[in-house]
Amino acid sequence: MKDKILILFLSLIFKILFIANTLSEEIKFEANVIEFLDKDKKIIAEKNVKIFSDTGVVINADKMEYNKEIGIINAEGEIIIENNDNDIKIYGNKLIYDQNLNKLKVSKNVEIKILDDYTLETELINYDIVKKEIVIETIANIFDNLGNKITANQTIFSMKNKLLKINNTKMFDVLKNEYHFDTAIVDFSSQEIIGDGIKIDFFNNAFGNEQNDPRLRGKSIYSDNNETIVKKGVFTTCKKEKDKCPPWQFKAAEIKHNKNKKTIYYKNAWLEIYDKPIVYFPKFFHPDPTVNRQSGFLIPTIKSSSSHGDSISIPYFQVISDNKDITFSPQFFGNNEVLFQNEFRQENRNSSHISDFSLKKKSGASKSHFFSNTISNLNFANFDSGELEVNVEATSNNTYLKSHNIKTEITNNKSLLNSFLSLKANKGDLFLEARLESFEDLTKEKSNDKYEYLLPSLELSKSFNKNLNLTSTAYNKNYDTNIFEKVLTNNLKYSSNPNISSKGIINNFSLLLKNVTTKGDNSQKYESDLRSHNYSSFMYDISYPMKNSGNKYDNFITGKASFMYSPNKNRNVQDLDRRINIKNVYSQDRLGLYDSVEGGQSITLGGEYSLIDKNNRALLKTNIASVFRDNSDESLPTKSTINNKGSDLIGSLLFEPNNNLKLDYNFSLDNDLSSTNYNLLKADFTVNKFVTSFEYLQENDEVGSESYFSNNLKLDLTNSSSLKYMTRRNRKTDLTEYYNLIYEYKNDCLTAAIQYNKNYYSDKDLKPTEEIFLSISIVPFTTINSPSTK
Repeated sequence: MKDKILILFLSLIFKILFIANTLSEEIKFEANVIEFLDKDKKIIAEKNVKIFSDTGVVINADKMEYNKEIGIINAEGEIIIENNDNDIKIYGNKLIYDQNLNKLKVSKNVEIKILDDYTLETELINYDIVKKEIVIETIANIFDNLGNKITANQTIFSMKNKLLKINNTKMFDVLKNEYHFDTAIVDFSSQEIIGDGIKIDFFNNAFGNEQNDPRLRGKSIYSDNNETIVKKGVFTTCKKEKDKCPPWQFKAAEIKHNKNKKTIYYKNAWLEIYDKPIVYFPKFFHPDPTVNRQSGFLIPTIKSSSSHGDSISIPYFQVISDNKDITFSPQFFGNNEVLFQNEFRQENRNSSHISDFSLKKKSGASKSHFFSNTISNLNFANFDSGELEVNVEATSNNTYLKSHNIKTEITNNKSLLNSFLSLKANKGDLFLEARLESFEDLTKEKSNDKYEYLLPSLELSKSFNKNLNLTSTAYNKNYDTNIFEKVLTNNLKYSSNPNISSKGIINNFSLLLKNVTTKGDNSQKYESDLRSHNYSSFMYDISYPMKNSGNKYDNFITGKASFMYSPNKNRNVQDLDRRINIKNVYSQDRLGLYDSVEGGQSITLGGEYSLIDKNNRALLKTNIASVFRDNSDESLPTKSTINNKGSDLIGSLLFEPNNNLKLDYNFSLDNDLSSTNYNLLKADFTVNKFVTSFEYLQENDEVGSESYFSNNLKLDLTNSSSLKYMTRRNRKTDLTEYYNLIYEYKNDCLTAAIQYNKNYYSDKDLKPTEEIFLSISIVPFTTINSPSTK
C-alpha cells in the first residue's frame, strides 16, 4: 500500500514539472497547460505562457503555438515583452517569433514603454533581438508624461542606445505648437532632439493675436532640456497666404531659445519687409511666449515737438520680484535737457499699487509730477466686502502734463487732478463709502482758487426691497479759497411696479421724500446758520404702446405722459448748467439737483415711433417731448428751457436703413417752432470704398453758444491701404483746431503709415504743432516712429 502511494506521488510531481517547464532543443518556455501535436512537431501552450530567449528577452502571452519544424512561434492575447538589461517593455495582442532569424513581429495595439516616461503606440513592429533594434514602417505615435506627442511615418528605435530615428515627423507639445521634421533623432536618455528641415507652427495666440500664424522655419534644429538652437532660421507672425511672402520676417544665421532664461536670441539677423532687408541686427533678443514680464530695454521712441524740439526715449523695464516691477523712461532732448519718468507697480494678494513720477530740469528750474494709486481689499467682520483706495495726483506746473504729453495708467485727464482717500463697504443691499478728496483745476490762473476740497464726503444707501430705497449723502466742501459749504441729504424713494390695464395702458408712480440740512460760510448758495429743509416730489407716468404689423415691417407707436408735482418752491438755480434731452426728460431728477427738487407742477408729453423689419433691425427711431408748466419760473435753469410755460420741443431721430448710412440727430426747437436752439447731428456714410463721418453741433440763445464741425474721411485704396483725413473747426471762434492726413498700409501683422498732423492749440508752454512722420508697427512686438519733419 505504501509503495503504491509513493509511485502515485512521484508520478504527480513528474507531471507538474513537465507542465511547468518543458525544454526542447530549440526553445525554452513554460505554461500552465501544454499540448503536443503531430508527433511532437507542434506544441500548443496556454495560460501564463512565458517564452525565454538566450539573449535575455522574456515573452509573456496568453496562448502560444510552436512549429518546431520551421522554428516559428505564434502567440496571442496579452503580449508583454521584457528585457532584463533595459527599461523597455513591449505590449501587443499578436506575435510571430522567428527563432532562426531571432526576430519578432508584434502587431495589434502595440505599445512600447521606454524608461516609464515615454510611450510609443503603433500597429506593427519588427524587433531584431540580436541587433536590439525595432523597425516601424507604419504610423507611430510617441507620447511623454508631460503631454507632448510625436507622429512619424518611418521609425527605427535602437533599444541599446535608446535612440529613435524618425522620418516625415510631426510633433505637438502641451501648448499645441506643431513641429515638422524631414528627419530627426531623439535620444531618450539625454532627452535631446536633432533634426533637419525644421518647421514650427506656434499656436495662434502664442504672441497675443489669434488672427496671426506665428511660425519658425530652419535648416536644422538641436534641442535639449536647456536650449533649442535653429540654424538659418526664419521667423514671422504673419498670416499664411498661398504663394505670397509674409509682410515681415526675421532671418537669422542662428536662433537660440534659452529655456532657463525664457529668452529667444537672434544672431546676424535681418528684418525683412516683403523680402527686402530693412534693418540689420548683429544680435537681437526678446522673451519667449511663456513670459509675461522680463527685465531689459524696451524699444526706443523718437519724438518731435514744436515746444521742446527733438527727443529720444530709451525705456528700461526691471522685474524686481514676482509681484514688483519698475520702468525707467529717460527722455533726452537736443538742448542737453533730460526728462526722467519712472513707473512702479506692485501686485499683492489683497492689494494693487502703481505710482508714476517724472522730473525735468531746465536752467536751474524744474518741473515734475507724481501720481500714485493703491487699492486694498479689506475684510470687515460685519460686511461682505470692503475696499480702501488711496489716489494721489500732483504736478508742479499747470501745463507740464500737456506740453510734455505725460502718459500714465492712473489718469488721462491733464486738466483736472483728483486726489482722494476712499473707504467702501457693502453687505447685501447696504452700501457705505467715506471719502477725503481734493481737486486741482490746472486751467485756473489763481493758485488758491484752483483747489477744491471735500473733507469728508459720505454716502450710505440701503434697499429695503425692490421698491423702497434710502440714500444718505453728506459733504464738507471748501473751494475758491474761503468758501465753505456743509450739506447733509437724505432721500427716501418709493417706486411702484408697472401696472398694465385691460386696454394696454402702462402706468406707474414714484414718491420722493428729501431732507436737506445746510450751512455755509461766504457761500452764495447757503446761509451761514444751520438750516434744514424738507422736500417732496410725486411723479406719475403713463404710456400707451401700439403696434401695426406689416408684411415687411412692424410699426411701433408709443404715447407718453408724465405728471410731476412738488409742493415746494424752486430754489434759484437759473445759472445751473443743465440741458434737457430726450434721455432725461421723463426723469424725476432730470435737473440733477443734489440739495432740492424740481418744484411746482408740470406735465411732460411726448411720443416714440419705431420702424423695425422682420429681422428685428430698427430702421427708424424717433422721439419727441415737451414740458408744460402752469406758470413760468425763472428760478429754474435757463439753459434747460423748462423755466418757461412751454419748454423747447425736444427730440431725436435715428435713421439706419442699411449698413451704408446712419444718421443720429438730436434737436431742440423753440416752443414757437420758429428757430432751433440746439442741433447735434452725427452721420456715417459709406459708398464702396469711401467712408465719411461728421459731427455738427450748434447751440443758440439760452441753450448756449458752442458750435463746431468735425469730419473724418477714409478712402480704402486697396484691401490693405487707405487714406484718412480728420479735421475739426470751431465755428464759435471761426478757427480750425486741427487737421490730420494719414496714409496707412495695414494687414494682420504689419502697419505702416505716413502721417501729417497740424494742431493750432496754444497755451503758455504749448505751441501750435506741425509734424510729418513715418511709423511702422511690427505686430506683436513694437511700433517705430521716425523723427518728425517740420
